[in-house]
Amino acid sequence: MEMFRRFLMSTYLSKKVVMLRFEHPNKTIGYILLLTAFSLLPALLFMIPTIVSGYQNAIQYITTPSTTVYLEDYTLYEEGKRNISSSSFTLDSTTTTEEVSITPPLYGIGLVKDGVFLAIKGQAQVYSYELLGWNSLSKGDLLHHLKDIKNTLFVFIPLSVFLLFCLTAGLKFIQITLFAVIGLYASRFTKKTVTFKHAWVLSAYSITPMTVLFMIIDLFSYSASYSTSLYLAGVLFTYVFILSRLPIKKEKGTSLNA
Repeated sequence: MEMFRRFLMSTYLSKKVVMLRFEHPNKTIGYILLLTAFSLLPALLFMIPTIVSGYQNAIQYITTPSTTVYLEDYTLYEEGKRNISSSSFTLDSTTTTEEVSITPPLYGIGLVKDGVFLAIKGQAQVYSYELLGWNSLSKGDLLHHLKDIKNTLFVFIPLSVFLLFCLTAGLKFIQITLFAVIGLYASRFTKKTVTFKHAWVLSAYSITPMTVLFMIIDLFSYSASYSTSLYLAGVLFTYVFILSRLPIKKEKGTSLNA
């Protein structure tokens, strides 16, 4: 209940949000981890169905009699080069894993020229055929390996979720610390009463509005190249707004006695 109250205060930027600077950092860390998990809910809602449907589409496309696909010397070949790409599955013998890493889909799995990939929330994990030990495989062998992969998804999906959570939480802690340093130095020019602990805690709560906004955006499966810049600009604006509500440091009065 207390966590929910702090969430609401930092979401609509109540005047009381500045009082949160006095709480213990351990509570703030717990709040950040909970907010991170909350922000990843849209990714989970799309990731699991996408992986399942992507696997089914892969089997469907490859088993089609008109499809001729095979591996030779760790390289994917397909006759006709149809370069199939749906919302969840990609089969493209002309694209490399490096190119997928640069411009990955939002969600999906795929077989490309030199490896396989799994894209979650615009972040691609790639695995080369050489790493998987897939040297020369016929169409039947490739289907057999894909069916083996299906059995590992029960381990792979939770592991991917855990790694995504750790990466997202780690980036948030780095971002919060950097903003706290900025806030601490800025306070020297604005005569605000703030310590590094205060600046760090308030920086942590300043990410709430933009996290909620981008979670809603993720629900609509929207992604833009400028999303990160927009997110950071929004957090900075929120942080400055919160810092502006801090009390001004009182100057010590001078003695009237000579």
